[in-house]
Amino acid sequence: MCKNLAIILSLILLNTVAVAAEQSIQQDLIHDKAILAEEYSNIGSSFLRLKKYHKAIENFDITIKYDPSYASAYNSKGTALDDPGKPLEAIENSDYAEAYSNN
Repeated sequence: MCKNLAIILSLILLNTVAVAAEQSIQQDLIHDKAILAEEYSNIGSSFLRLKKYHKAIENFDITIKYDPSYASAYNSKGTALDDPGKPLEAIENSDYAEAYSNN
């Protein structure tokens, strides 16, 4: 009986450690995604300043993939879309930016 109890307690302890490790990994991934979103946004902004709109849009799309609530990425993508003559898509992205900036 005592041996079975020790085994059960050991399994519970191992499970607790495994869950804690998994949560730590998930937190690291979330943090990594936020960093990646910011970096791609910066790259997109650089392309936007260089008037390389297609490259800017690609990078803002990646930013949004990593952080769908990144309001300034939608706003900047809207600006990039407006210059090549895609006003409806620009307005749509500006609307997303406004919605996420109010959250």
